[in-house]
Amino acid sequence: MKARGDSLPELFSAAFSGMAEILKNGACALLGPDCENCDIEREIVLSAPGPEILLVDFLSEVLTASYEEEAVFCSVKFSKLNETEIVAKIFGKRFGGFDEDIKAVTYHQVQISETKNGLEAVILFDI
Repeated sequence: MKARGDSLPELFSAAFSGMAEILKNGACALLGPDCENCDIEREIVLSAPGPEILLVDFLSEVLTASYEEEAVFCSVKFSKLNETEIVAKIFGKRFGGFDEDIKAVTYHQVQISETKNGLEAVILFDI
């Protein structure tokens, strides 16, 4: 998957949304932009040596929460996000199943790069 954003929070949000779309196509569109109908909330606090590892670890935590709750997480609010630390709340809703099973978010070839249009990340999932 490729994700793009003008800033690190936008990039992480785009990757977060992209993974949700893979898990349950169209689910987040049903819940609205601020996830008004979401009834599950989780906090994620992580640190990592760099932004690529932080992104994979963040998505892995979201994926774990998705399977534990049988939910799709559609909204994220960052209270702290830099290249090595993240503190975020994620909001989701149970759907009772997924369209696609993601086994893992991999570190293989993960890359965040600066382009003329902002930041771009390439993330590989084990499906």
